[in-house]
Amino acid sequence: MDMTHHYHFDPQLVALSYAISVFGAFTALQLAIAIPTAKGSALWGWVVGAAAAMGGGAIWSMHFIAMLAFRMPMRVSYDLGLTLASLLLAMLVTGAGLFIVGRGEPLPRFDLHVPLLSLPRWFGTETANIPANHTGRPTQRACRGRSSRPASGPRY
Repeated sequence: MDMTHHYHFDPQLVALSYAISVFGAFTALQLAIAIPTAKGSALWGWVVGAAAAMGGGAIWSMHFIAMLAFRMPMRVSYDLGLTLASLLLAMLVTGAGLFIVGRGEPLPRFDLHVPLLSLPRWFGTETANIPANHTGRPTQRACRGRSSRPASGPRY
């Protein structure tokens, strides 16, 4: 069975992705400098600007352009609604983080701290079980007769 991969990256789009990420992060951090001293509506202006630059420019744009740089021998399309929702989510989460860190105030204690702290452990152990070659059937044939789970460790 031929396992040759027929894909490549557009080096110009990869370079553009990197450049946008660097400039977006720089811009976001320059805007975030004003968050600790800002008050009222000015505070939200700085947070929204920094979130747009970091979440929309540095993070989301970098990933989306890098996905466009990946060339495969098949048609690939992106759903406009999901694409815009991912942009909004990146900006909201980044804005929340910049607001929390920028204010420098202690957060109230939440009862969710224990489950939230266990998420990185769960993701780490579960993603370790994903085969490196996840192309479907060839991976299943290669793993036939073996468990895909490690011999020891937590079972969820």
